[in-house]
Amino acid sequence: MAKTRIVQSWFAGMAGAAVAIVVWQLLAPFVARITLNPRYQAPDFLAVLSQMVARPPDKAHLVRFALFWVVLLGGIHGMVFSRLRPSLPGAATARKGLSFGILLWIFSYLFFEFLHPWGQFHEPALLVLLELLMWLVVALAEGMTLAALSPHG
Repeated sequence: MAKTRIVQSWFAGMAGAAVAIVVWQLLAPFVARITLNPRYQAPDFLAVLSQMVARPPDKAHLVRFALFWVVLLGGIHGMVFSRLRPSLPGAATARKGLSFGILLWIFSYLFFEFLHPWGQFHEPALLVLLELLMWLVVALAEGMTLAALSPHG
């Protein structure tokens, strides 16, 4: 029984990560139109991007990265959610999913945005807030997927 629960949790995490990638891919182009606009973006941030050596996109690398994200990190998120589920607030699946999504956002995206774009490259605060809003939607989608697909009890 325990092995079945582990496998279910792992696959729920993989589904959650896949949903997160899809939501991110849908939102990112709209957010990038604002955050990469020189009228709004910090010169330091744009300088870092302009100094990067452009290479043709390696689709195989992107697929490997997405698979790594879905299989490994998604599975880990599924296991963590399964472990934390009883202690997350509320009895409803949706509330537990939203709670876990907020935890993912705080411990992953919030940390990253303030460390790199804002802290190192001086990205304007409003642009960081816009990106954080996008990442909140991504994290909530992952949390809701995990809550819906993870084993209960």
